[in-house]
Amino acid sequence: MVKNCTEVIVGENSEQETFVSANETIVLKRSGNLPFYFIQGRLTRATTKALETQLSFIVKGYEYSEQYQTGEWNGKECLLYTTRQNNLRYFPAGLLDRARGILDDFGVDYSVEGPKGRELSQVDLDWVSDKVLYPDQQEAFQVAISEEFGTICMPTGTGKTLVALALIDAFKTKTLIVVHRRELVKQWVDAIRETFDYEAGVVGSGKTDWKDITVAMVQTLYKRKEPLPHFDMLQIDEAHHCPARSAYKIAMRCNASIRFGFSATPKRADGAELKMFAAVGEIIYESRPEGAIKKGRIVQPDFRFVETSHPRFIHQGMPFHEVYTLGITANEDRNEKVAFQAKKLLQEGHTVYIHVEEIAHGKWIAGHLPGCVFVCGTDNKTFRDQAIKDFSNGTTKILCSTLLGEGVNIPSITAIIMAGGKKSETGCIQKIGRALRTLPGKTSAVVVDFKDKGAYLSDHWQERYATYKKFYGSYCP
Repeated sequence: MVKNCTEVIVGENSEQETFVSANETIVLKRSGNLPFYFIQGRLTRATTKALETQLSFIVKGYEYSEQYQTGEWNGKECLLYTTRQNNLRYFPAGLLDRARGILDDFGVDYSVEGPKGRELSQVDLDWVSDKVLYPDQQEAFQVAISEEFGTICMPTGTGKTLVALALIDAFKTKTLIVVHRRELVKQWVDAIRETFDYEAGVVGSGKTDWKDITVAMVQTLYKRKEPLPHFDMLQIDEAHHCPARSAYKIAMRCNASIRFGFSATPKRADGAELKMFAAVGEIIYESRPEGAIKKGRIVQPDFRFVETSHPRFIHQGMPFHEVYTLGITANEDRNEKVAFQAKKLLQEGHTVYIHVEEIAHGKWIAGHLPGCVFVCGTDNKTFRDQAIKDFSNGTTKILCSTLLGEGVNIPSITAIIMAGGKKSETGCIQKIGRALRTLPGKTSAVVVDFKDKGAYLSDHWQERYATYKKFYGSYCP
Protein backbone atom coordinates (compact mmCIF):
# COMPACT_ATOMS: atom_id res chain seq x y z
CA MET A 1 0.00 0.00 0.00
CA VAL A 2 1.22 3.51 -0.79
CA LYS A 3 1.75 5.52 2.37
CA ASN A 4 -0.23 8.73 2.40
CA CYS A 5 0.43 11.88 4.38
CA THR A 6 -1.01 12.28 7.83
CA GLU A 7 -4.45 13.84 7.50
CA VAL A 8 -4.88 16.99 9.60
CA ILE A 9 -8.45 17.35 10.86
CA VAL A 10 -9.18 20.55 12.77
CA GLY A 11 -12.35 22.26 13.85
CA GLU A 12 -13.38 25.78 12.93
CA ASN A 13 -11.89 27.41 16.02
CA SER A 14 -8.65 25.47 16.06
CA GLU A 15 -8.16 26.08 12.34
CA GLN A 16 -8.45 29.80 12.93
CA GLU A 17 -5.95 29.59 15.77
CA THR A 18 -3.60 27.63 13.49
CA PHE A 19 -3.66 30.32 10.86
CA VAL A 20 -2.90 33.10 13.31
CA SER A 21 -0.16 31.14 15.07
CA ALA A 22 3.20 32.18 13.66
CA ASN A 23 5.53 29.66 12.05
CA GLU A 24 8.93 29.39 13.68
CA THR A 25 11.97 30.40 11.67
CA ILE A 26 12.42 27.39 9.40
CA VAL A 27 15.56 25.90 7.91
CA LEU A 28 15.34 23.67 4.82
CA LYS A 29 18.53 21.68 5.23
CA ARG A 30 19.85 19.44 2.50
CA SER A 31 20.97 16.05 3.70
CA GLY A 32 24.65 15.32 3.38
CA ASN A 33 23.98 11.71 2.41
CA LEU A 34 20.73 11.60 0.42
CA PRO A 35 18.88 13.94 -1.98
CA PHE A 36 16.34 15.24 0.54
CA TYR A 37 15.64 18.48 2.36
CA PHE A 38 14.71 18.26 6.04
CA ILE A 39 12.40 20.83 7.56
CA GLN A 40 13.95 22.07 10.78
CA GLY A 41 11.53 24.05 12.92
CA ARG A 42 7.80 23.95 13.60
CA LEU A 43 5.25 24.73 10.89
CA THR A 44 1.62 25.54 11.51
CA ARG A 45 -0.91 22.86 10.67
CA ALA A 46 -2.21 24.93 7.76
CA THR A 47 1.26 25.27 6.23
CA THR A 48 1.94 21.56 6.72
CA LYS A 49 -1.38 20.65 5.12
CA ALA A 50 -0.62 22.88 2.14
CA LEU A 51 2.78 21.23 1.72
CA GLU A 52 1.17 17.79 1.83
CA THR A 53 -1.29 18.80 -0.86
CA GLN A 54 1.32 20.38 -3.12
CA LEU A 55 3.72 17.44 -2.80
CA SER A 56 1.10 14.75 -3.55
CA PHE A 57 -0.53 13.26 -6.62
CA ILE A 58 -3.55 11.04 -7.19
CA VAL A 59 -2.55 7.45 -7.86
CA LYS A 60 -4.12 6.00 -10.99
CA GLY A 61 -6.68 3.33 -10.16
CA TYR A 62 -6.88 4.38 -6.51
CA GLU A 63 -10.64 3.80 -6.44
CA TYR A 64 -10.14 0.07 -6.91
CA SER A 65 -7.81 -0.25 -3.93
CA GLU A 66 -9.11 -2.08 -0.88
CA GLN A 67 -7.26 0.42 1.32
CA TYR A 68 -9.10 3.30 -0.33
CA GLN A 69 -12.48 1.57 -0.16
CA THR A 70 -12.03 0.87 3.55
CA GLY A 71 -10.91 4.43 4.27
CA GLU A 72 -7.32 3.51 5.14
CA TRP A 73 -5.87 5.48 2.22
CA ASN A 74 -6.85 8.76 0.58
CA GLY A 75 -5.90 7.70 -2.95
CA LYS A 76 -2.80 9.89 -3.08
CA GLU A 77 0.92 9.30 -2.87
CA CYS A 78 2.57 11.97 -0.80
CA LEU A 79 6.24 12.88 -1.17
CA LEU A 80 6.37 14.81 2.11
CA TYR A 81 7.77 12.16 4.43
CA THR A 82 8.19 11.85 8.19
CA THR A 83 11.19 10.29 9.94
CA ARG A 84 10.46 7.40 12.28
CA GLN A 85 12.81 8.56 15.00
CA ASN A 86 11.78 12.17 15.68
CA ASN A 87 8.85 12.96 13.37
CA LEU A 88 10.99 15.35 11.34
CA ARG A 89 9.45 16.20 7.95
CA TYR A 90 11.48 15.95 4.74
CA PHE A 91 10.97 15.95 0.96
CA PRO A 92 12.93 15.15 -2.24
CA ALA A 93 15.42 17.79 -3.35
CA GLY A 94 13.76 18.08 -6.77
CA LEU A 95 10.66 19.55 -5.13
CA LEU A 96 12.46 22.38 -3.36
CA ASP A 97 10.91 25.11 -5.51
CA ARG A 98 7.40 23.79 -4.87
CA ALA A 99 8.01 23.68 -1.14
CA ARG A 100 9.46 27.20 -1.16
CA GLY A 101 6.43 28.45 -3.05
CA ILE A 102 4.13 27.20 -0.29
CA LEU A 103 6.29 28.70 2.46
CA ASP A 104 6.31 32.01 0.61
CA ASP A 105 2.52 31.94 0.24
CA PHE A 106 2.12 31.37 3.98
CA GLY A 107 4.60 34.06 4.92
CA VAL A 108 7.03 31.64 6.53
CA ASP A 109 10.46 32.99 7.47
CA TYR A 110 12.89 30.35 6.21
CA SER A 111 16.38 29.74 4.87
CA VAL A 112 17.84 27.02 2.64
CA GLU A 113 21.08 25.27 3.51
CA GLY A 114 22.90 22.92 1.19
CA PRO A 115 25.64 20.44 2.11
CA LYS A 116 28.63 22.38 3.34
CA GLY A 117 31.92 22.38 1.49
CA ARG A 118 30.79 20.77 -1.76
CA GLU A 119 33.82 19.76 -3.78
CA LEU A 120 33.29 17.97 -7.07
CA SER A 121 35.56 15.10 -8.00
CA GLN A 122 37.54 15.63 -11.18
CA VAL A 123 37.63 13.26 -14.16
CA ASP A 124 40.19 13.69 -16.94
CA LEU A 125 38.19 13.86 -20.19
CA ASP A 126 38.87 15.30 -23.64
CA TRP A 127 36.21 15.92 -26.28
CA VAL A 128 37.56 14.10 -29.34
CA SER A 129 34.35 14.03 -31.37
CA ASP A 130 33.75 16.35 -34.31
CA LYS A 131 30.10 16.78 -33.30
CA VAL A 132 28.90 20.23 -32.30
CA LEU A 133 25.70 21.34 -30.63
CA TYR A 134 22.84 22.70 -32.72
CA PRO A 135 21.26 25.96 -31.46
CA ASP A 136 18.47 24.15 -29.60
CA GLN A 137 20.96 21.77 -28.01
CA GLN A 138 23.17 24.70 -27.04
CA GLU A 139 20.20 26.44 -25.44
CA ALA A 140 19.32 23.35 -23.40
CA PHE A 141 22.98 22.95 -22.43
CA GLN A 142 23.31 26.53 -21.19
CA VAL A 143 20.17 26.31 -19.08
CA ALA A 144 21.37 23.03 -17.56
CA ILE A 145 24.81 24.44 -16.75
CA SER A 146 23.15 27.30 -14.93
CA GLU A 147 20.60 25.23 -13.01
CA GLU A 148 22.65 22.06 -12.28
CA PHE A 149 19.34 20.30 -11.59
CA GLY A 150 16.32 19.62 -13.78
CA THR A 151 14.50 17.79 -16.53
CA ILE A 152 15.38 18.44 -20.18
CA CYS A 153 12.59 17.66 -22.65
CA MET A 154 13.52 17.34 -26.32
CA PRO A 155 11.80 15.35 -29.09
CA THR A 156 13.17 11.95 -30.01
CA GLY A 157 15.84 12.37 -32.66
CA THR A 158 16.92 15.90 -31.69
CA GLY A 159 20.03 14.90 -29.75
CA LYS A 160 19.30 14.68 -26.02
CA THR A 161 22.28 12.35 -25.68
CA LEU A 162 24.66 14.92 -27.18
CA VAL A 163 23.44 17.50 -24.67
CA ALA A 164 24.06 15.00 -21.87
CA LEU A 165 27.57 14.31 -23.17
CA ALA A 166 28.28 18.04 -23.35
CA LEU A 167 27.28 18.32 -19.68
CA ILE A 168 29.64 15.49 -18.77
CA ASP A 169 32.38 17.37 -20.61
CA ALA A 170 31.53 20.65 -18.89
CA PHE A 171 31.48 19.34 -15.32
CA LYS A 172 34.15 16.65 -15.77
CA THR A 173 33.07 14.95 -12.58
CA LYS A 174 32.08 11.44 -11.53
CA THR A 175 28.85 10.64 -13.37
CA LEU A 176 26.27 7.86 -13.10
CA ILE A 177 24.04 7.40 -16.15
CA VAL A 178 20.93 5.33 -15.42
CA VAL A 179 18.99 3.61 -18.21
CA HIS A 180 16.19 1.05 -18.23
CA ARG A 181 16.99 -1.04 -21.30
CA ARG A 182 19.97 -3.11 -22.39
CA GLU A 183 19.99 -1.47 -25.82
CA LEU A 184 20.47 1.91 -24.18
CA VAL A 185 23.50 0.68 -22.25
CA LYS A 186 25.28 -0.15 -25.49
CA GLN A 187 24.26 3.12 -27.14
CA TRP A 188 25.58 5.16 -24.22
CA VAL A 189 28.84 3.23 -23.94
CA ASP A 190 29.42 3.66 -27.69
CA ALA A 191 28.58 7.37 -27.53
CA ILE A 192 30.95 7.97 -24.60
CA ARG A 193 33.74 6.10 -26.38
CA GLU A 194 33.25 8.08 -29.61
CA THR A 195 32.99 11.40 -27.77
CA PHE A 196 35.77 11.12 -25.19
CA ASP A 197 37.80 8.06 -26.24
CA TYR A 198 36.83 6.78 -22.79
CA GLU A 199 35.61 3.30 -21.94
CA ALA A 200 32.71 3.76 -19.53
CA GLY A 201 31.97 1.34 -16.73
CA VAL A 202 28.90 -0.86 -17.07
CA VAL A 203 26.63 -2.19 -14.35
CA GLY A 204 24.04 -4.50 -15.85
CA SER A 205 23.76 -7.24 -18.47
CA GLY A 206 25.85 -9.49 -16.25
CA LYS A 207 28.59 -6.89 -15.63
CA THR A 208 29.60 -4.93 -12.53
CA ASP A 209 32.35 -2.55 -13.58
CA TRP A 210 32.24 0.76 -11.70
CA LYS A 211 34.24 3.63 -13.19
CA ASP A 212 34.24 7.42 -12.89
CA ILE A 213 31.74 7.45 -15.76
CA THR A 214 29.38 4.50 -15.41
CA VAL A 215 26.28 3.44 -17.36
CA ALA A 216 23.97 1.32 -15.23
CA MET A 217 20.66 -0.43 -15.64
CA VAL A 218 17.86 0.33 -13.21
CA GLN A 219 16.98 -3.34 -12.74
CA THR A 220 20.54 -4.23 -11.69
CA LEU A 221 20.92 -1.29 -9.31
CA TYR A 222 17.57 -2.00 -7.72
CA LYS A 223 18.67 -5.52 -6.77
CA ARG A 224 21.88 -4.30 -5.14
CA LYS A 225 21.94 -4.30 -1.35
CA GLU A 226 25.20 -2.37 -1.11
CA PRO A 227 25.20 1.45 -1.12
CA LEU A 228 25.92 3.11 -4.45
CA PRO A 229 29.44 4.41 -4.99
CA HIS A 230 29.82 8.18 -4.76
CA PHE A 231 28.91 10.17 -7.87
CA ASP A 232 28.64 13.95 -8.21
CA MET A 233 26.36 13.93 -11.26
CA LEU A 234 23.34 11.76 -11.98
CA GLN A 235 21.83 11.54 -15.46
CA ILE A 236 18.65 9.54 -16.01
CA ASP A 237 17.78 8.70 -19.60
CA GLU A 238 14.08 8.33 -20.49
CA ALA A 239 13.36 10.02 -17.17
CA HIS A 240 9.60 9.53 -17.48
CA HIS A 241 10.29 6.07 -16.05
CA CYS A 242 11.43 7.63 -12.75
CA PRO A 243 8.03 7.20 -11.07
CA ALA A 244 8.42 3.43 -11.29
CA ARG A 245 9.29 2.08 -7.87
CA SER A 246 12.68 0.72 -8.90
CA ALA A 247 13.83 3.84 -10.78
CA TYR A 248 12.63 6.21 -8.06
CA LYS A 249 14.35 4.22 -5.33
CA ILE A 250 17.64 4.23 -7.24
CA ALA A 251 17.43 7.97 -7.90
CA MET A 252 16.82 8.68 -4.22
CA ARG A 253 19.71 6.43 -3.16
CA CYS A 254 22.14 8.49 -5.23
CA ASN A 255 23.24 11.70 -3.52
CA ALA A 256 24.69 13.39 -6.60
CA SER A 257 24.25 17.14 -6.21
CA ILE A 258 24.08 17.68 -9.99
CA ARG A 259 21.05 15.86 -11.41
CA PHE A 260 19.47 15.78 -14.85
CA GLY A 261 16.65 13.84 -16.43
CA PHE A 262 16.16 13.52 -20.19
CA SER A 263 12.85 12.71 -21.84
CA ALA A 264 10.87 13.39 -24.99
CA THR A 265 7.64 12.75 -23.10
CA PRO A 266 7.62 14.03 -19.50
CA LYS A 267 3.84 13.68 -19.26
CA ARG A 268 2.79 10.28 -17.91
CA ALA A 269 -0.54 8.56 -18.47
CA ASP A 270 -0.81 7.85 -14.73
CA GLY A 271 -0.12 11.44 -13.70
CA ALA A 272 2.89 10.42 -11.60
CA GLU A 273 5.39 12.82 -13.18
CA LEU A 274 5.72 14.52 -9.77
CA LYS A 275 8.06 11.66 -8.82
CA MET A 276 10.20 12.38 -11.89
CA PHE A 277 10.49 16.00 -10.81
CA ALA A 278 11.25 14.83 -7.26
CA ALA A 279 14.13 12.69 -8.52
CA VAL A 280 15.78 15.03 -11.03
CA GLY A 281 14.04 18.39 -10.77
CA GLU A 282 11.38 20.35 -12.61
CA ILE A 283 11.43 20.94 -16.38
CA ILE A 284 14.13 23.50 -17.13
CA TYR A 285 14.08 23.22 -20.93
CA GLU A 286 11.40 21.99 -23.30
CA SER A 287 11.06 21.91 -27.07
CA ARG A 288 8.17 20.39 -29.03
CA PRO A 289 8.17 18.15 -32.12
CA GLU A 290 6.30 20.71 -34.24
CA GLY A 291 9.06 23.25 -33.68
CA ALA A 292 11.77 20.64 -34.28
CA ILE A 293 10.20 19.78 -37.65
CA LYS A 294 10.19 23.42 -38.72
CA LYS A 295 13.87 23.67 -37.81
CA GLY A 296 14.69 20.51 -39.76
CA ARG A 297 15.81 18.65 -36.66
CA ILE A 298 13.39 15.79 -37.35
CA VAL A 299 11.50 14.95 -40.54
CA GLN A 300 7.85 15.71 -41.20
CA PRO A 301 5.26 13.02 -40.37
CA ASP A 302 2.88 11.99 -43.17
CA PHE A 303 -0.17 10.80 -41.22
CA ARG A 304 -2.47 8.28 -42.85
CA PHE A 305 -5.57 7.36 -40.85
CA VAL A 306 -7.38 4.20 -41.90
CA GLU A 307 -11.12 3.63 -41.36
CA THR A 308 -12.14 0.44 -39.55
CA SER A 309 -15.50 -1.24 -39.03
CA HIS A 310 -17.17 -1.82 -35.68
CA PRO A 311 -15.87 -5.17 -34.34
CA ARG A 312 -18.44 -7.92 -33.95
CA PHE A 313 -19.56 -9.13 -30.53
CA ILE A 314 -18.21 -6.10 -28.65
CA HIS A 315 -20.68 -4.43 -26.32
CA GLN A 316 -20.68 -1.99 -23.43
CA GLY A 317 -19.72 -3.52 -20.11
CA MET A 318 -17.20 -6.00 -21.50
CA PRO A 319 -13.82 -6.11 -19.70
CA PHE A 320 -11.13 -4.22 -21.56
CA HIS A 321 -8.94 -7.28 -22.21
CA GLU A 322 -11.83 -8.98 -24.01
CA VAL A 323 -12.56 -5.86 -26.03
CA TYR A 324 -8.88 -5.55 -26.96
CA THR A 325 -8.73 -9.16 -28.14
CA LEU A 326 -11.91 -8.94 -30.22
CA GLY A 327 -11.24 -5.45 -31.55
CA ILE A 328 -7.47 -5.48 -32.08
CA THR A 329 -5.42 -8.64 -31.78
CA ALA A 330 -7.98 -11.15 -33.14
CA ASN A 331 -9.81 -8.74 -35.43
CA GLU A 332 -9.16 -10.28 -38.85
CA ASP A 333 -10.66 -7.36 -40.75
CA ARG A 334 -8.37 -4.89 -38.98
CA ASN A 335 -5.35 -7.15 -39.25
CA GLU A 336 -5.92 -7.51 -42.98
CA LYS A 337 -5.96 -3.72 -43.22
CA VAL A 338 -2.64 -3.64 -41.37
CA ALA A 339 -1.16 -6.14 -43.81
CA PHE A 340 -2.58 -4.24 -46.80
CA GLN A 341 -1.05 -0.97 -45.60
CA ALA A 342 2.31 -2.67 -45.04
CA LYS A 343 2.35 -4.16 -48.56
CA LYS A 344 1.39 -0.79 -50.02
CA LEU A 345 4.22 0.96 -48.17
CA LEU A 346 6.74 -1.64 -49.32
CA GLN A 347 5.62 -1.08 -52.91
CA GLU A 348 6.23 2.64 -52.38
CA GLY A 349 9.81 1.82 -51.40
CA HIS A 350 9.53 2.36 -47.64
CA THR A 351 11.36 0.65 -44.81
CA VAL A 352 8.43 -0.37 -42.61
CA TYR A 353 8.15 -0.90 -38.89
CA ILE A 354 4.92 -2.36 -37.46
CA HIS A 355 4.44 -1.87 -33.75
CA VAL A 356 2.24 -4.22 -31.73
CA GLU A 357 1.59 -4.57 -28.02
CA GLU A 358 1.13 -8.35 -27.81
CA ILE A 359 3.26 -11.22 -29.11
CA ALA A 360 0.42 -13.27 -30.60
CA HIS A 361 -0.76 -10.23 -32.54
CA GLY A 362 2.68 -9.62 -33.97
CA LYS A 363 3.14 -13.24 -34.99
CA TRP A 364 -0.19 -13.22 -36.85
CA ILE A 365 0.71 -10.06 -38.77
CA ALA A 366 4.25 -11.18 -39.61
CA GLY A 367 2.93 -14.55 -40.72
CA HIS A 368 0.72 -12.85 -43.32
CA LEU A 369 3.49 -10.65 -44.72
CA PRO A 370 6.22 -12.34 -46.81
CA GLY A 371 9.66 -11.21 -45.69
CA CYS A 372 8.42 -9.72 -42.44
CA VAL A 373 10.41 -10.64 -39.33
CA PHE A 374 8.83 -10.59 -35.87
CA VAL A 375 10.96 -9.99 -32.80
CA CYS A 376 10.05 -9.64 -29.13
CA GLY A 377 11.63 -9.60 -25.69
CA THR A 378 11.32 -13.34 -25.16
CA ASP A 379 13.38 -14.16 -28.25
CA ASN A 380 16.94 -15.38 -27.99
CA LYS A 381 19.29 -12.41 -27.55
CA THR A 382 21.38 -13.36 -30.57
CA PHE A 383 18.32 -13.65 -32.80
CA ARG A 384 16.86 -10.42 -31.46
CA ASP A 385 20.05 -8.42 -32.00
CA GLN A 386 20.57 -9.85 -35.48
CA ALA A 387 16.97 -9.13 -36.50
CA ILE A 388 17.24 -5.50 -35.44
CA LYS A 389 20.67 -5.20 -37.09
CA ASP A 390 19.36 -6.61 -40.39
CA PHE A 391 16.44 -4.19 -40.29
CA SER A 392 18.71 -1.27 -39.49
CA ASN A 393 21.11 -1.94 -42.38
CA GLY A 394 18.35 -2.64 -44.91
CA THR A 395 18.78 -6.40 -45.25
CA THR A 396 15.23 -6.70 -43.90
CA LYS A 397 12.74 -4.13 -45.23
CA ILE A 398 9.90 -4.83 -42.83
CA LEU A 399 9.96 -5.62 -39.12
CA CYS A 400 7.14 -6.26 -36.67
CA SER A 401 7.90 -6.00 -32.97
CA THR A 402 6.88 -5.07 -29.45
CA LEU A 403 10.33 -3.57 -28.76
CA LEU A 404 11.03 -0.41 -30.70
CA GLY A 405 9.25 2.09 -28.47
CA GLU A 406 12.43 3.35 -26.79
CA GLY A 407 16.15 2.77 -26.92
CA VAL A 408 16.47 1.87 -30.59
CA ASN A 409 18.02 4.26 -33.09
CA ILE A 410 17.12 3.26 -36.66
CA PRO A 411 16.97 6.40 -38.87
CA SER A 412 16.35 4.23 -41.95
CA ILE A 413 12.73 3.66 -40.87
CA THR A 414 10.55 5.66 -43.26
CA ALA A 415 7.14 4.30 -42.28
CA ILE A 416 5.58 3.12 -39.03
CA ILE A 417 2.27 1.30 -38.62
CA MET A 418 0.68 1.75 -35.19
CA ALA A 419 -1.05 -1.62 -35.15
CA GLY A 420 -1.30 -2.03 -31.38
CA GLY A 421 -3.87 0.64 -30.61
CA LYS A 422 -4.14 1.77 -26.97
CA LYS A 423 -3.87 5.39 -25.87
CA SER A 424 -0.61 6.16 -24.05
CA GLU A 425 0.64 9.62 -24.98
CA THR A 426 4.18 8.64 -24.06
CA GLY A 427 3.97 5.44 -26.10
CA CYS A 428 2.63 7.21 -29.19
CA ILE A 429 5.30 9.90 -29.27
CA GLN A 430 8.16 7.56 -28.42
CA LYS A 431 7.21 5.11 -31.18
CA ILE A 432 6.63 7.74 -33.86
CA GLY A 433 9.90 9.37 -32.87
CA ARG A 434 11.74 6.27 -34.11
CA ALA A 435 10.55 7.02 -37.65
CA LEU A 436 11.15 10.78 -37.63
CA ARG A 437 14.92 10.68 -37.22
CA THR A 438 16.77 12.46 -39.99
CA LEU A 439 18.82 10.75 -42.69
CA PRO A 440 20.35 12.20 -45.87
CA GLY A 441 17.62 12.34 -48.52
CA LYS A 442 14.86 11.57 -46.02
CA THR A 443 12.28 14.36 -45.86
CA SER A 444 9.28 12.67 -44.27
CA ALA A 445 8.04 9.47 -42.66
CA VAL A 446 4.64 7.83 -43.02
CA VAL A 447 2.63 7.20 -39.85
CA VAL A 448 -0.34 4.83 -40.25
CA ASP A 449 -2.97 4.54 -37.54
CA PHE A 450 -6.49 3.14 -37.38
CA LYS A 451 -9.78 4.83 -36.50
CA ASP A 452 -10.91 2.09 -34.16
CA LYS A 453 -14.54 1.77 -33.14
CA GLY A 454 -16.39 0.18 -30.24
CA ALA A 455 -16.23 0.30 -26.45
CA TYR A 456 -12.84 1.60 -25.21
CA LEU A 457 -11.31 1.40 -28.69
CA SER A 458 -13.04 4.48 -30.07
CA ASP A 459 -11.96 6.52 -27.04
CA HIS A 460 -8.41 5.23 -27.37
CA TRP A 461 -8.30 6.28 -31.03
CA GLN A 462 -9.60 9.73 -30.13
CA GLU A 463 -6.91 10.09 -27.46
CA ARG A 464 -4.18 9.02 -29.89
CA TYR A 465 -5.44 11.55 -32.42
CA ALA A 466 -5.49 14.26 -29.75
CA THR A 467 -1.87 13.39 -28.95
CA TYR A 468 -0.89 13.71 -32.61
CA LYS A 469 -2.55 17.14 -32.82
CA LYS A 470 -1.01 18.26 -29.54
CA PHE A 471 2.57 17.38 -30.48
CA TYR A 472 2.57 17.77 -34.27
CA GLY A 473 0.06 20.58 -34.70
CA SER A 474 -0.47 21.60 -38.31
CA TYR A 475 1.39 18.52 -39.53
CA CYS A 476 -1.52 16.35 -38.35
CA PRO A 477 -4.62 16.58 -40.61
